[in-house]
Amino acid sequence: DAVDAIPVHLGNGIWGCIATGLFASPELVDAAYGTPNYGWFYNWSSGSGSGKLFAVEILGVFFIIGWVGLVMIPYFYLMEVLGIFRVDPVEEMVGLDICHHNGPAYELDMITVPSSGKGVIISNINYDGKVKRTESDEYVEITNESKSDIDISGYEVVDVNSPGTDKESVGETFTFPPTAVLKAGQSVRVYTNDTREEYSFGSGRAIWNNKKGKGVLKDSTKKVISEFEYESKPDKVEQDDDNDEDNDKGIMFKYDGGAFSAS
Repeated sequence: DAVDAIPVHLGNGIWGCIATGLFASPELVDAAYGTPNYGWFYNWSSGSGSGKLFAVEILGVFFIIGWVGLVMIPYFYLMEVLGIFRVDPVEEMVGLDICHHNGPAYELDMITVPSSGKGVIISNINYDGKVKRTESDEYVEITNESKSDIDISGYEVVDVNSPGTDKESVGETFTFPPTAVLKAGQSVRVYTNDTREEYSFGSGRAIWNNKKGKGVLKDSTKKVISEFEYESKPDKVEQDDDNDEDNDKGIMFKYDGGAFSAS
């Protein structure tokens, strides 16, 4: 029941009938129908105790349920036999608004960023690949920090060149396919051109600048939900330790939709 039709229509409809049998006032019943069959509480307070209207309302609830069942169950069964009872599973995951109307109907931020404040972020960018010339083993890592699976179909990973300068420009863009779901607490990588992996830009050349760059993650509504900016450190003229493992590491700037952090 994706749209809560049962509590909204069935539940409230039943309560509307029952409430009429309990609370229908004499003034309104007389004005509408000209009969003395009031709500049970009104009759009870006047000493009558007649529950005729209440009983009729209960009978009406069962009649409506029975009538709808007799009419619709054969109809639904016929649709199932003909294979038209449900849409394609891929369309269910993407959403009918997007598949049939070319756009989302609502800004459902709670799907992209759960109530915990954590959602899908860019957790790392391996901007300096080891494969010569093409650096096809470069990758950007996407992590789901929430406690629930998140549909990332239609999400975009964007390479931004020369961030924060006059030469800033958008480079390559990768879009996750319709069936993409990122499980809670897990990560996926989008490689530059490693076709052995699940996701790849399919680029025949290096994408991520080895000196400075930024990755941007957008949800299916094109809203920016995470940014990851990096800048490599300049080579040291003098080194205190020849085995300094941190010499090649860059400065990482992360944005999770709320604030930046550096590491």
